Amino acid sequence: MTRNRLAAWFVLVAPLAWPAYGQTLAATQSSSSRLRDGVFSGRATFGTPRKPFTVVAGAPYSAEPVSEIVQTTEGGAHITRAAPSRKIYRDAVGRTRTEGCFSDLGPPSRYPRPQGPLLVEIDDPAAGVFYVLDAQLKIAHRGVLPVSTAPPSDPPESHDLMLIGVNPPDGSVVKTEDLGSQIVEGVLAQGRRITATWPAGSRGNDKPLVSTAEIWRAPDLKVTVLTKISRPQGDQTNRLTNISTIPPDLTLFQPPFDYQVVDEPGLFTIAFP
Repeated sequence: MTRNRLAAWFVLVAPLAWPAYGQTLAATQSSSSRLRDGVFSGRATFGTPRKPFTVVAGAPYSAEPVSEIVQTTEGGAHITRAAPSRKIYRDAVGRTRTEGCFSDLGPPSRYPRPQGPLLVEIDDPAAGVFYVLDAQLKIAHRGVLPVSTAPPSDPPESHDLMLIGVNPPDGSVVKTEDLGSQIVEGVLAQGRRITATWPAGSRGNDKPLVSTAEIWRAPDLKVTVLTKISRPQGDQTNRLTNISTIPPDLTLFQPPFDYQVVDEPGLFTIAFP
């Protein structure tokens, strides 16, 4: 599964990390977009992904990541911000395809934004290349894909603690619970709950602060299928929907036949219109 290399933060009352798999394209370096007089315009710069690609072979699937943040203001009002659904695919040899709208490459806005044109990234670890498809000009931008030699594994403990704002040593008391196994979004998943408590006075707080993360991962697919995060400033839910383990069509993992393939030795930019 493609990892997000672009820091994405939604700041309203206090920051919550945007979902890891409500992801942007891995090669994204920067982006901007706007809608003026009904006309969408934007530009994004891409380059070699900053982290090596981890190959997950023998576990094909497709799914649609869905993410939602519900934040609570000081007056008790609730503000909901949902990330537009994307599509992800992985074949049996570990190639991946990520589809998302152009305007969703950057950090989520507190206000609704136009979705803009579709952009597609294909990561092919066997060939050691990635493609970013520009449907407007029918160009497949091809770059070098760094590939990790390490076997796939669950995210480290530090990743899960980051979900609820733990940054040791920060005075928090952390408790972890094994939730066992159950069917989540149609696949068998193993769950755990992490609870972090900051005692009164540790953050200038007059009462204890408590944050929790409930995480469900599918060991067969080696993906996180559901994460529920609860923090004092709001709640966040990330889930994979419409999961299918039927191998995707192999044509999804190569540029369309009528696209021009352009090799990109460094950074490159796609602009709309």
